[in-house]
Amino acid sequence: MAQAFLGNPYLLLLDELTHGLDVQEREAVFRLVRRKPADRLVIFSTHVPADVERIAQELIVLNEGEVVYLGSVEGFRSRVAGMVSDVRLPEVEALNRLETYCVSRVREDGQDCILRVIGQPPDGYPAVAVTETVEDAYIYTLRKVLS
Repeated sequence: MAQAFLGNPYLLLLDELTHGLDVQEREAVFRLVRRKPADRLVIFSTHVPADVERIAQELIVLNEGEVVYLGSVEGFRSRVAGMVSDVRLPEVEALNRLETYCVSRVREDGQDCILRVIGQPPDGYPAVAVTETVEDAYIYTLRKVLS
């Protein structure tokens, strides 16, 4: 990775820049990318939305080679602003609703599951508003594109 930065290239293309790295190595890569001169461009591909939130300023989202979003990371995240909530449901009920709702994450908690729902949460269950992430916006965007 460090070798790619030698010679101070104007354009640097990185594919899956943190794939296979442990936590410390990931931090070192993030520091290296952040220290690039302002007049240099780094383009990276990733399947890890958290990497985008950590170091990207602009974002291109592709679906089967087609651009479905081009703009700022903040603008992308704002597509689901105020639409994301955690909903606690009994495990059986949660599993039955995975296809009905736009769900970006499922956590088990005892006999219950906590679904991270984007959009209208299921009626009759407590919903707690949470801060939206790039991952939420990505799942929501692709679900809209594919439906």
